[in-house]
Amino acid sequence: MALSAATNWDVRTSGSDSNGGGFVLGASGTDYSQQNSAQFSGTDLTSVSSLVVSSASHNFVSTDVGNIVQITSSTSGFTTGFYQIVSVSANQATFDRSPGTVGVGGVWAEGGSLRTLAKAFGLCVNANIVWAQAGTYTLTTGLTIPASIYMQLQGYQTTHGDNTGTQPLITTATNSVDMINPGNSASLITLANCSFSNTASVRASCVIASTGGFIQSFQAYNCIFDGFTEALYGKYSGIYCFQFAIFVLCEIKNCTGTGAIWNNGANYLDSCHLHGNTSAGMYFDQAPNSGSFATTCVDTVFQGNQDGILTQENTGLFLKNCTFYNQSRDGVRLNAAGQTTAVSLVNNIFDTNAGYGVNFTSAPGTQQIIAVNNAFRNNTTANWHNYTASVGDIALSGTPFTSAGTDFSLNATAGAGAACRAAGIPGTIPGAGTGYADVGALQHSAGGGGTTVYVIAPNITNLIQEGVV
Repeated sequence: MALSAATNWDVRTSGSDSNGGGFVLGASGTDYSQQNSAQFSGTDLTSVSSLVVSSASHNFVSTDVGNIVQITSSTSGFTTGFYQIVSVSANQATFDRSPGTVGVGGVWAEGGSLRTLAKAFGLCVNANIVWAQAGTYTLTTGLTIPASIYMQLQGYQTTHGDNTGTQPLITTATNSVDMINPGNSASLITLANCSFSNTASVRASCVIASTGGFIQSFQAYNCIFDGFTEALYGKYSGIYCFQFAIFVLCEIKNCTGTGAIWNNGANYLDSCHLHGNTSAGMYFDQAPNSGSFATTCVDTVFQGNQDGILTQENTGLFLKNCTFYNQSRDGVRLNAAGQTTAVSLVNNIFDTNAGYGVNFTSAPGTQQIIAVNNAFRNNTTANWHNYTASVGDIALSGTPFTSAGTDFSLNATAGAGAACRAAGIPGTIPGAGTGYADVGALQHSAGGGGTTVYVIAPNITNLIQEGVV
């Protein structure tokens, strides 16, 4: 056997890497990992048989089942490492695998959280979850996902799953530290309810695929990425590296690279805020896999970047109910010659961008473009460049926002926010009824869109099944 896929690891700033650190979700025992200190420990672990151990200082009972025991040293015979208690009988514990057929005087601990994320990452097997309690975790080296696994890193406050309130801060002040590196083309990771920052003088990426081939997927839910070169860097030697990158309810800010998100695979952004990035919020420099993937953004605000979105070659792009405000160049800038891959722009607001609202730097193949019910105001050069076939453009006479730059909900001013309310697609779906969608990222309460509930799913297939993508 081996450690279970259902193992949950706990990390907190007051824990110890000598603790047991984990519990198997669904096991019949009591979870002792969500506490600072080990529940039980000693120097007297003894082998009874290949899988069975005993301790003179602790009688193993049913509440121990599912907890992880760490053996840190031994006077003879034991193999150090982490072991799951799968059953107990006669005050003896059966492990998931043999710790050594002969062993007396093993130093051990059961329960208690780990201290470092690096320790927890290194222990993960496929489908494990690492829970990080609110606090500050300072990295001097990056975290590597073990090869060929899917894992999750989730922040919490008091108990696992209470994902509101203060997030754990994972930060570095060490030059050129990439925080998380999948490092293998079969790795997948979900980040949830965490804040990541980089304060070094030479900043690297938060999540990076630095080897050839592609990474199957990356997902982030309710996370903050602050001050990196790129929050996500997924290009290596001209090859897209993250086949899918999904951001839901994330804030991505103050990044200094060519794009805060630089990924030539498919990106999905929902209810995110990308702002204050030196160059583009999202950047693509090649068509992913001959155009077989597309990027989708819904209900997302791009604010104060150089470009909200910048593409250099043909990339499928689908934007619905997004807001592009105060870019220093263009809201959306598409540099592909002729744009032969589909672009759909529906229900978006382009306001106070210093160049164009939407800039096709060369005339696109118009059969590839759908542009319907987009609102424009105060774009310095023009609303559109090299495109004249948009339908239902809304010309705004004033700011549509409750507070431009800080609150992008729609005001009720005539010709401004009121002109965007219930003005979007779908108004009427043929043969299905009438709705009241607003234009822009945030819907107003009377007649606007509803609330979407998201779940953390274990892989891209489940995300699709749960309706996140």
